[in-house]
Amino acid sequence: EQEQGDKKLVNGVLDHILQEYARHNLARMRQAAGIWLLSLVKFAGQHATVQARLPDIQAVFTSMLSESDDFTQDIVSKGLGLLYEIGGDQMKKDLVAVLVDTLSDGKKQTSQKLSAHSDEAVFTEGALGTDKQGSKLSTYKELCALASDLNQPDLIYRFMHLANHNALWNSRKGAAFGFAQIATAAKEQLEPHLSTLVPRLFRYQFDPNPNIRAAMSNIWKTVAPEPQRMIDKYFASIVKDLMANITNHMWRVRESCAGALAEILRGRNWDEVKDFIGELWILSFRSLDDVKESVRVAGMEACSRLGKLSVQCAKSETPRVSRESIGTIFPILMEHGLLSPVNNIRFLSMSIILEMSKEAGSAIREHVVPLMMTLLDALSGLESPMLNYASQKLSAHDTPGLVDKLDDLRLAASRSSPITECLDRCVKYVDASNMKEVVAQLVGKIRKGLGPGTKAGCARVASNLASTCATDLQPHASRLIKALVHAAQATKSAPLRRDFAHAASMVAKTARPGDLDAMMELLQEMFRDRERPESVATCAIMCKAMSEKAPDVLKACSATILPLAFVGMHDSTEGVDAAWRTVWEDNAAGTQTGVRLYLDEIVMLIVPCLTDRSWQAKKQGARALAALAGKITEDALNKHLPVLLPALGEGLRGRTWDGKEKVVECLVSVYVGCKPYFKEHSDSEQLVQDLLLRECQKKAKAYRAAVLPHLEKFCEAAAAGDTLFPEIFPLLAAHLTKKEGDVSDDDDDNGGEDLKRSERLARDETLKVLALHVLQHVWPQDEQKQKAAWQQLHEPLVQAVQLSTSKVREAAHPVLQVAFDKMPDSWLGTVVTGDELSAIVEALAATVDDKLSAVRRSTLKALVQVLRRLAGANPEVVAAVRPFPPALQRQVEELAESDSYPAVRQEAALAAEQLRTFKRKRGDE
Repeated sequence: EQEQGDKKLVNGVLDHILQEYARHNLARMRQAAGIWLLSLVKFAGQHATVQARLPDIQAVFTSMLSESDDFTQDIVSKGLGLLYEIGGDQMKKDLVAVLVDTLSDGKKQTSQKLSAHSDEAVFTEGALGTDKQGSKLSTYKELCALASDLNQPDLIYRFMHLANHNALWNSRKGAAFGFAQIATAAKEQLEPHLSTLVPRLFRYQFDPNPNIRAAMSNIWKTVAPEPQRMIDKYFASIVKDLMANITNHMWRVRESCAGALAEILRGRNWDEVKDFIGELWILSFRSLDDVKESVRVAGMEACSRLGKLSVQCAKSETPRVSRESIGTIFPILMEHGLLSPVNNIRFLSMSIILEMSKEAGSAIREHVVPLMMTLLDALSGLESPMLNYASQKLSAHDTPGLVDKLDDLRLAASRSSPITECLDRCVKYVDASNMKEVVAQLVGKIRKGLGPGTKAGCARVASNLASTCATDLQPHASRLIKALVHAAQATKSAPLRRDFAHAASMVAKTARPGDLDAMMELLQEMFRDRERPESVATCAIMCKAMSEKAPDVLKACSATILPLAFVGMHDSTEGVDAAWRTVWEDNAAGTQTGVRLYLDEIVMLIVPCLTDRSWQAKKQGARALAALAGKITEDALNKHLPVLLPALGEGLRGRTWDGKEKVVECLVSVYVGCKPYFKEHSDSEQLVQDLLLRECQKKAKAYRAAVLPHLEKFCEAAAAGDTLFPEIFPLLAAHLTKKEGDVSDDDDDNGGEDLKRSERLARDETLKVLALHVLQHVWPQDEQKQKAAWQQLHEPLVQAVQLSTSKVREAAHPVLQVAFDKMPDSWLGTVVTGDELSAIVEALAATVDDKLSAVRRSTLKALVQVLRRLAGANPEVVAAVRPFPPALQRQVEELAESDSYPAVRQEAALAAEQLRTFKRKRGDE
């Protein structure tokens, strides 16, 4: 009876503990149940009733492994150790299996049901912060109240998910405590589970929770008394476990996997990791892109270790290892690393590629083509996006100079980068076997590459290929040259255009004669492409680069390039003219000799320019032809005049445009340079005259002021006043008879400018001066024409001498000289009356002491000419002239004695002598 009573008592106690308190909602009740069970197992473990209920006690102990309280877990772990000691073989086996499963997966054997009013703590105090009253959130009741206050009932499910996660890791920690109690005694039972257990234990040693990390380290020391030997034995299993869990949905698992990976790869060789290293790189890249910062830090450690291992394999002294490592790792880094949107991954991948290629040496030969293309993309891909943003903004604000400066800085940075250094090394491993593929890929990159860094890198690679692999490159040079030239045309960046042009000139050194001919045709097409200024600029820069980098090529093609240079150096575009001038001066054997050698080719280029629709082309052609006319003999140019004159006429057709006066200047220069030809071909001379008169009659006075000097030059060279005077006189009279200050009849074509009155007066003064200069050269010899001119212009001439500005006076004095020089003696006193003669002398006397020395001299010269004609006139004419101003003799004599300019003193002395002669003839002395 006593034994039955004991059994009943023990069963009753166990029933209460196992069914009620062990599953209670309150942690303190479950903790008490654990203490009772530990005591029963320790002090009554051999009791038959306790022995019969050992499986139930084991289940309770196992379920309590997830308790967050360390004291409870310690009690449970001691209880499990006692159960292992007193239990049978099957129980020991089951207990080890349960602990291994719990340790591996964190599964709970039982769970407690919580109500909304439960005060059970599901989180440690303070783990979730506080509510709006400042109270700490830990119990299920508080979490339900918070979700209700926020009107978001779905939050409670998220809280419970976190609670389950918390319990899972508490289970693992508890299992570690229990496992530590039985690990030493259960070595035989653990042996079948080591392949599963060792990978997880190794990983748990890097858990971010220090308590779990410490617990797992203790088990690891027990299970693996020789850690390195155990790691080597289960290396593949450990790596596979890390690869499987490094993308786990729990951040602490991902972090521990990354940390474990960094540790296990230390000191490994290629044969150990070759089956895993590709996937390891991909998975490690994902760690670098993790949402959790601590995972990213651990991932960087893993990637660093992988990088060191990769570089070590690449520089292996065993060629097989070096080749295999390069072949396995390079594609991964190029496809998954450099193409990643994450900056850290791209920069890390590039750094590893650069180090591996540096250490691998000739092992990269098989992969040199994709490697070079990847590096070229990286030159722009690794740039800061802010540089592209700044370039676009500067372009939008129409500041090309600043854009070019920015591109210069970007290209300088790319040239000094390690990527460029690696590209230079890669070129060493290009030969005939892979040259075709390299050129094909390079041409595609030149055409479609993005970013200035990539494009400049392509140009650099092309230059290096021409320098180091000239023979192998020759069959493909034409294709590469075309790509470089078209790229230079397409870009708006001056620095990039320069780099492409230099590269094309370097490749041209390796080209075959037929390829050079095609290149010359392309340059000529670019030179004639006036609608695209980039083409013209590219042509100039390419020829300049050829002059600097490939003088032998330029010499062989001088018949094509030097004529382009002569015409091109008269381009009005800044920079382009300087480039062409450099080519001409460095390669032409003197200007006159060069022009004489390539005269036919130069003329063939000038004619299309003159007839082009572009005003800039017309102006350029005119300037070139004017320079040409001044550099060669007239006989050399005569044979081309039948072609040039119609072209000049075509160039002058139509309305006025900015720079059109250059074509007029060219026309006159040709006439002056080939004057004998025109005297023999009167129709050509008449054509020049008609063209000039037509241009001088344009309504735009600014344009008329620009072409009148050329009309003066033509009239001076033609020396045919009687012939020219009838055509030119109406034009000149319109300007000379216009009264000072009269702007009422101003033209309505002033180039779109709203001129002020002062500006109009200044312009009319200029036109009057120019008209007087022309009139000086076309004053006729024929008496009837002279008479018509004198009757219409003598009053304006007197006003110009007496009332106008110094510039007009200075221009009017030579006209008076010419008029009196050509005037018949019979006119004095008849056509030219005494009053008119007196008015002229008085007007000259009024300005004889002008403040400008040039005006004083011209006044005195005109006075001398008038007085000479009067001195030789009839006495009646002399008597008809009014007495000269009394002060005139004194002023002239003072100028002859004291003027600071010798030329003025000389003319004043002549004037004083003529005055005395005239007075003696009149009998005034």
